[in-house]
Amino acid sequence: MFNYLVEGFCDQFIKEVKNLKESFKQVGIDIDKALPIPFRGNEQISQQVFYSVDKKQLVINFAKSKQAMFAFLPVQGNAFPGDIFTFEGENVESTISGGGKFISGDQSWRIDYAFIFSELKFMKRLRNVKELAREFVSVYWSFFVATKNKTKEDYLFQLENIRLKMADLFFDESVGELVLDKFLELNPIVLEQGLSLYRPMHQVVLKNVLDIYEHDLKPDLIAFDESAGRWTIIDYKKAKRNIIKNYEKVRTGFKAEVHALEDQLRDYMEYFEEREHREYVKKKYKVEIEHPKAIGIIGNVEDNQQSAFNRLIDDKPRWLNIVPYNYLYNNFCRHIELVARLLAVK
Repeated sequence: MFNYLVEGFCDQFIKEVKNLKESFKQVGIDIDKALPIPFRGNEQISQQVFYSVDKKQLVINFAKSKQAMFAFLPVQGNAFPGDIFTFEGENVESTISGGGKFISGDQSWRIDYAFIFSELKFMKRLRNVKELAREFVSVYWSFFVATKNKTKEDYLFQLENIRLKMADLFFDESVGELVLDKFLELNPIVLEQGLSLYRPMHQVVLKNVLDIYEHDLKPDLIAFDESAGRWTIIDYKKAKRNIIKNYEKVRTGFKAEVHALEDQLRDYMEYFEEREHREYVKKKYKVEIEHPKAIGIIGNVEDNQQSAFNRLIDDKPRWLNIVPYNYLYNNFCRHIELVARLLAVK
C-alpha cells in the first residue's frame, strides 16, 4: 500500500514541476535551465525508491530515462543500501545530487537527484505536493539567478547577509520608503521568496491617458504573482511598528495609514479597468495586465495581534492583500531553511 502512495507522490511532483515551468514561460522566465538535470527538458523521468521497513525512511531518486519507470525497493536498515548515507529522526528532509555512481560491494546506484525523507516527513509533504514543487522550483531558480558557480554554503552565506540587512530596515520606524524601495530593487529575491513576485518593474509610470486622474500614477512596483497567476501592483509604506488601533477594545481596526494605502492601491486597480490604459501599459512596458491584484506592505504585527489582524484582513476586498514587514521577513527566513533542505549542488 505504501508503495502506491510514493508512486502517486512522484507522479504528482513531476507533473507540478512541469506545470510551473510552463507558467513561468508565459511571462518570459525560463526556469528549466535552473533545475536539476532530471527535470530539465521534456524527457521521461524514472523513479527508484529505497524504503527502510524497520527505520521508516525512504530515498526517492529521480533520473532521466527513455521510459518513465517506477521501482520500489524495500530494505532493512538504512534506506540507502550499503550505508552510504545514514540519517536518523522522525522529521528528516534532505536531498542528494550527484550525477555519478555510488558503489557498495558488488552493487552500484546512480543518483541524479534524490529526496531523503523520514516516513513521517514524507506523509506531511504528501498532503501538499504542489507546495513542495513550488518551493523546489523557487529555490533552484533563486540559486541560479543569484550565484554562478558558487557552492550551497556560499549561497546560504549570501542569504544570511540579506536577512541581516532586512532586520535592520524592516524593524526600524525611522527608515524611509525610498530606502526600502532601493533595497527591494537591489535584492529582488526578497519579494520572489517572500511573496512569489517575479518580473519586477519598479516605479512604473501609469500615464493618465484619459485625463481622469489629477496626475500620472506611479506604483512602487508591478510584478507577476506566480502563486496567483496574475500581475500584481505593490506599494509599500514605512515600517511603522503597529498598524492596529484599539487592540482588544471596542472597534478594533486598522490605523489611518492602512486605509490610505488601500485608497492608493484602489486608484491603481481602477486604472486598469479602462481599455486605453491597458493598451498604453502593453505598448510601453510590453506586458498585458488585466484584473490585477494589489499588495500593500506596511507596518509590523505582533504575535499576540495576529488573530485580530486576520479578522481585519477578512473584511478587506478580495483584490487586496496587506502584508506586514515582519511577515515578509519570516517568509524569507523560511526560504533560507528550504535552501538548506532542498538545494543539492555538486
